[in-house]
Amino acid sequence: MLEGSGDDPAGIVRNLHGRAQMTIRQGEFVGIGLADLLRRRDGQTDATPVAWQGGRTPFEQVSLQMDISDGVAAITDAKLSGAGVRAALQGRTSLAHRTVAAKASVETTPASPGAPSALILDITGPLSKPTVVHGVRFNPRSAEAAAPVAIQ
Repeated sequence: MLEGSGDDPAGIVRNLHGRAQMTIRQGEFVGIGLADLLRRRDGQTDATPVAWQGGRTPFEQVSLQMDISDGVAAITDAKLSGAGVRAALQGRTSLAHRTVAAKASVETTPASPGAPSALILDITGPLSKPTVVHGVRFNPRSAEAAAPVAIQ
């Protein structure tokens, strides 16, 4: 459910308020291969730009929840589960400025003893061509992992 008003489409988007929720079952993202990212990450250090474009990510289910206020969507819960991979995303996107600032956690499934920790990706910039940088290893108990992400 979304509400907005304005004199033109851009004004409506800048004043957009509401909540969006969706679930998609049995699909595929074309243009990003999460399993490939996990395989290629070995040897990368923190703050390494990631070549993320290309590949495919088939999934069993994707779910997304966003709260939207003044044209800024706070991604409160976004999850992907597929064969061999799962991912979570949190952050913000400005619908009017078409920018994103988010963190994604990507890991192999099922997790096994000695398996690498989750790969954290910092995603920032324009929605049409965001910059994706290899972040720090994920620790669900750390304050940094739970910190909100701001759009600059």
